[in-house]
Amino acid sequence: MTLHNLKNEAYKTRLTAEEKATMRGRLFYVPAVPSPFFAFSFSRFVFAPLVLLLVMGIGTVSAAQGALPGDLLYGVKISVNEQVEVALARTPTAKAQTEARLAVRRVAEAEALAGQGRLDDTTTQKIEDDFNRHASRARALASIEVPEAPAALTATIKPKQQHERDDDTIEYGTTIRTMGAPQPEASSTAEQSTKRTISASLEEQKTILHNIKLRVGRDIHSTRERD
Repeated sequence: MTLHNLKNEAYKTRLTAEEKATMRGRLFYVPAVPSPFFAFSFSRFVFAPLVLLLVMGIGTVSAAQGALPGDLLYGVKISVNEQVEVALARTPTAKAQTEARLAVRRVAEAEALAGQGRLDDTTTQKIEDDFNRHASRARALASIEVPEAPAALTATIKPKQQHERDDDTIEYGTTIRTMGAPQPEASSTAEQSTKRTISASLEEQKTILHNIKLRVGRDIHSTRERD
C-alpha cells in the first residue's frame, strides 16, 4: 500500500456519534462539590429547634422560681428547681441547710397566698405537710456525724547508728503532727452550732405557719357565718 493510499484511508476514518458524545462528556465533565452553604443551612435547621427548646427550658425554670401553690409552674419549681438545689449540696450539713431553706420557703408561700386571699384549708394543709417533710429531712441530715480526720501520727525517731542499714527507722512513741490537719473539736463545735441554728429556725417558722393556719381558719369561719 502506497503512502497516498494510507492518507486516503486515514481521511475515511471517523468517530461514531456515540464516541464523539463520550469524548465531549469527558472533556466538559466537572465533578460535583457539595455546597458548604447547604451544609450550614442544614445544620442550622437541625440545631435551631434544640437551641430554642433549651432557651425555653431555661426561661421556664427561671420563671417557676417565683411560682406559688396553684400556679401553672409550681410543679416545675418543686420537681425541678428544688431537686437541683438539693442535689448541688455536697455535704450532709449543706443538704440540711438546703432542706431548712425549702421549709422556710413553704412558709413564705403560705404568707403570700394569704395576702392574696388564695389560701384555703386544703392548700394550708398541703403546705404544712411539705414543711414538716423538709424540716424532718433537715434535722436528720444535721444529725449525721461527719467522719473526723485521722489523728496525728505518733512516732519516735531512733538515733542514727553506724551499724544500722536503715537510717530512717521509726518506732511509735513521740507525736509528729501533720501540717494542716483539722481539729476535731473545732469541727464538732461548728456542726453543733449549725444544728442549733437549723433547729431554732425551723421552730420559729413552724410557729409562723401555725399562726397563719389559725388566721385562715378564722377567716373562713367568719365568711361562712356571714353567708
